[in-house]
Amino acid sequence: MKQAVCFFTLSFSFWLSAQHIATEKDIEEVVVSGNTFEQKAKEVPIPIKVIDKKQIAQSGSMRLSDILAEQTGLVLIENHGVGVQMQGMSSEYTLILLNGEPLMGRTAGTLDLSRISVNNIKRIEIIKGSSSSLYGSDALAGVINIITEDPNSNSGELKVRYGTNTTIDVGGYANWVKNKFSANVSADRYSSEGYALGDDLYNKTVSPFENYTYSARLRYKPNTHWDFSIYSRLYTENLYNQTIYEDQKVNGKTISKDFNLSPQIAWTPNDKLTSSLRFYMTSYKNDSHLKFLDTQEVFDDTFYKERYYKVENFTEYKWKPNLKFTLGAGGIYQEIEANRYNDKKTAHQFYGLAQVAYNPYSIWKILAGVRYDYNSIYGDQFNPKLATEVAVTPYLDIHASVGRGFKAPDFRQLYLNFSNSLVGYSVLGTQELEVELQKLIDQGQIDAVLINPSTIKNLKAESSWAYNAGLTLKPVKGFNVKLNAFRNDIENLIQTVVVARKVNGQSLYSYQNFDRVFTQGIEAEASLKFLRNFRLSAGYQYLEAKEKDKVNEIKAGQIYGYDDRGEVIKIKAKDYFGLPNRSKHTFNAKIFYENIKGWNFNIRGIYRGEYGFADMDGNGIINNKSEMAPGYFTMNAAIGKKFSGRYQLTIGAANLFDYKKPAYTPEFYGRLLWASFKITY
Repeated sequence: MKQAVCFFTLSFSFWLSAQHIATEKDIEEVVVSGNTFEQKAKEVPIPIKVIDKKQIAQSGSMRLSDILAEQTGLVLIENHGVGVQMQGMSSEYTLILLNGEPLMGRTAGTLDLSRISVNNIKRIEIIKGSSSSLYGSDALAGVINIITEDPNSNSGELKVRYGTNTTIDVGGYANWVKNKFSANVSADRYSSEGYALGDDLYNKTVSPFENYTYSARLRYKPNTHWDFSIYSRLYTENLYNQTIYEDQKVNGKTISKDFNLSPQIAWTPNDKLTSSLRFYMTSYKNDSHLKFLDTQEVFDDTFYKERYYKVENFTEYKWKPNLKFTLGAGGIYQEIEANRYNDKKTAHQFYGLAQVAYNPYSIWKILAGVRYDYNSIYGDQFNPKLATEVAVTPYLDIHASVGRGFKAPDFRQLYLNFSNSLVGYSVLGTQELEVELQKLIDQGQIDAVLINPSTIKNLKAESSWAYNAGLTLKPVKGFNVKLNAFRNDIENLIQTVVVARKVNGQSLYSYQNFDRVFTQGIEAEASLKFLRNFRLSAGYQYLEAKEKDKVNEIKAGQIYGYDDRGEVIKIKAKDYFGLPNRSKHTFNAKIFYENIKGWNFNIRGIYRGEYGFADMDGNGIINNKSEMAPGYFTMNAAIGKKFSGRYQLTIGAANLFDYKKPAYTPEFYGRLLWASFKITY
């Protein structure tokens, strides 16, 4: 209750403190994801997709996951939260940044994007393809960088939205600028009563929840040489769990907290040199307390704490107008505590990087970079990247890049020590496996050991080589087409393996490097402005994602399956669909309309083709229709009217056609209707 009172008090103060009407200006698009310093997007020879504030606002989206679901080549996957699949790689291979700094709190590799409010997001930058040469681990698939408001005028906003399932979002922000000082403060409250896909309203598919996000950015520029800033964010969530386990009702509460703090100092002594000293601290905490409703016996009582500290320096030097160097170095310290670990685990890391941007001619851009990482757990990594872009004509640009990426083994894969007391299975990290397995053997809990633990003790970092090539075509004003072909060759993929069989019939799991995987495909995007007030865009991705060893085994005639009559057949290459949960075909289309009288509307459609769901015949691959989940199409729409330049009323619908397939996509629980009201100053 105190939190709610504090929230609404703060929100009302935003409304009172906003003093001037914000004016929208057409400014040249800038990005920071190319080399960590802000620069014009057209100067970066890496394709960077930018989603601006206006597009976010018009869609009526509340969470980051809603925005990303409508982007070409991105597929949202529900697995311990909402994660993003990029270029066919699962969510643990995409690095999520907030103002250039990594967010923590992944569960089974997934960073839940639904916990990130779009309340004061200025823009979202998306880089596809390996970016480890700049950002280090976890950037095999690419990077999504969320940039929040950095005010340049006195302005503010207050909004409220109400929708199906008593889904309420209330938020606001205020910008204040005076002389050499600027500030942005924001707050957002998001809640829902949840929903149940079955008839039992107690056993909810999504439990009731409420979360709060507070953030503040302060900036002081005493002169043209110095720039001081600090950004902080606090996210809290209360999840009121309601479920049924073996015909017994279970309830309780899960509390999550995420805190970020990033002060920075930038020094620009002249027009050639800029140096930035950056500090970053983030912590994530999750406590879960669940009990059986009738007996009050403990069902789940767990805690998880993660802390991450970083200090780094980036220096950019413009040697010549067409030659620019960026040097960086830093250190990281991480620690984790949880009741699923024997004790507190720590790791430290040091890294250095260099990047050069060279334009030998006005039509030719080259970007080359390399980063070296040393980690106390997984050793060293060396990751280069080379990208280039050529303006063949004023209407045609072509680009290409190659780079190496890596993902380090995480604490879970190294140190986890978990046994499910209700079901009976166990999961051990590779560093704990040998000792803990021997304990279980001594206790008489192991029936058979299937893998010698010493053979999988030393996990290697997962690595990839990524290749991208494409073009941008602008034949006429207001119309452009983008094509990109990609290929990712991934080695040492870490997968779960059964190490031993327990006497209770359950398994003991750990982790092992063994898979070699490739993903490849083509992306196409087109956008068109027509009839003055209309904007149309569409995107398509074709994807193949397969295990190399399985492809070779099929060629050698070593994999068998069943035909429609149940007879055993030898699997052919054309029968192998690919990795589970990957669609070969995805498509999106959007149309936006806005006129000078304040009316606007938009329609956004998303198609996802069929994808592998389960290996029904046990041969280790997806190879027939019975193992596939059906494709689906969803549509979102909104219509709004602006009054007096500062008030806006919008109504909308998500999943307009009421798509439901609980067995495959429980996240689609039907049509969601909503209405919102916004005041802008």
